[in-house]
Amino acid sequence: MLRETIETGKAVSLRDLPEEVDPHDTRDFITAMHNIASVKADALCNKINLKKSKMLLDLAGGPGTYAMALARANPNICAVVFDLEHVVKLTREFIISANMEDRVVTQAGNCLEDNFGEDAYDAILVSNLLHSYNPSNNTMILKKCLDALKDGGQVIIHEFVLDETKTSPQFAALFSLNMLIGTQEGASYAESEYKTWLENTGFKHISRVDLESNSTLIIGKK
Repeated sequence: MLRETIETGKAVSLRDLPEEVDPHDTRDFITAMHNIASVKADALCNKINLKKSKMLLDLAGGPGTYAMALARANPNICAVVFDLEHVVKLTREFIISANMEDRVVTQAGNCLEDNFGEDAYDAILVSNLLHSYNPSNNTMILKKCLDALKDGGQVIIHEFVLDETKTSPQFAALFSLNMLIGTQEGASYAESEYKTWLENTGFKHISRVDLESNSTLIIGKK
């Protein structure tokens, strides 16, 4: 399978996936994402400035772990976790368990098909999403983020970022191979690629912040 994937550039494993989503698999996946994000949440919160923000969108936020952590760290904000309908049903369970219902809510939608609002948010977190899509779709998603942000708002991309050779750091390179095997069009990308997408959609003052957990923040301002 690995050899065929590398030679063809296509995810052969997808042929055998069932059309219906298995709720048990979804719960296992979202729970795993919560556990991983819980380890990284404090470091991420320490690097994101939301002091002047009131509304945060956690795009494709899964269990809502980062949204809840950012809300706890910033009493001035409320957050919306946007994800697929079968995912946000589980997200609500995590929110209720954390007693965060008054600060964090959910919105069901598809990031490729639906808009995220207009001039509605001060900040949008796009964590571990863009590695699932090709450059064209990522540009479209970021344009929707720009539309949903208020003037002066920021988009915060959280990803495993490759260097310009696209062969390192090792973790990001291996993760890109994982995306090639497991998705139709996913990959890890270099900083220059994220910067190009942000600039092409109208973002300015683009900056990079490296976290200690093999991941990076790429931040753009509207």
